[in-house]
Amino acid sequence: MPRKSPAYIVISTAENSAIILGRGGIIRRFWAPSEGGYVRRVSDSHPGTLGQQVCQRLERSGSTLSWTPSAGPLVDLIRREAKLAVQWGKRNSYTPEQMLGLDE
Repeated sequence: MPRKSPAYIVISTAENSAIILGRGGIIRRFWAPSEGGYVRRVSDSHPGTLGQQVCQRLERSGSTLSWTPSAGPLVDLIRREAKLAVQWGKRNSYTPEQMLGLDE
């Protein structure tokens, strides 16, 4: 039986930025200031500090997610939070795409 492709992958574009790429080519980009600070979901229309702050499990509300360079690259934090979001979603009947905003 062929192996199913993952619902998403998380890649690093720099020490302080990461991208989640979904099956359908939908992208979620994340950024934090290079000296550390709040993690933001960025887009072409909302770059850098104009991006929306994200919370734990990459949600839009809750405890704001912050990053420090001493903790390692931002991609590690985004991978961990994406995994937590998907685990929570599975327990509550949501797909990985729904939890990560890849179904829009």
